[in-house]
Amino acid sequence: MFGRPLLACLHAVSLLGATAVLVQAASAEPSVHVVHTQAMPPNPQPPDFVIEVAVQAAADQLGVTADNLVVVASEQRDWPDTSLGCPQPGRAYAQIVTPGYLITIDTADGATEVQVHTNPDASVSAIC
Repeated sequence: MFGRPLLACLHAVSLLGATAVLVQAASAEPSVHVVHTQAMPPNPQPPDFVIEVAVQAAADQLGVTADNLVVVASEQRDWPDTSLGCPQPGRAYAQIVTPGYLITIDTADGATEVQVHTNPDASVSAIC
């Protein structure tokens, strides 16, 4: 009608800060067009309250006070399911990628290391 191919938006998705729109001309193969990008921070650190929950979980696990622990590393993680990478036998977990954090904590003397897995708001944490 206007001399241009008819385009239809079939699906829009957002991945890693970029929004991609799948479009298809009336008689062409589908194509993907990135319409917006946003830089993701490289390995963002967890909020302080997430660290506090992880340190307390480690203290409870080790039977020590939080004052005797040192956070040695923390990183953002996408866990493969809601078990946060620590599935328990006999339990079922939603099979959905679950964002969160991996926080590595050592005792002050360096003798014992614990890795605490959390979801984004630390309402769920696990030690494998």
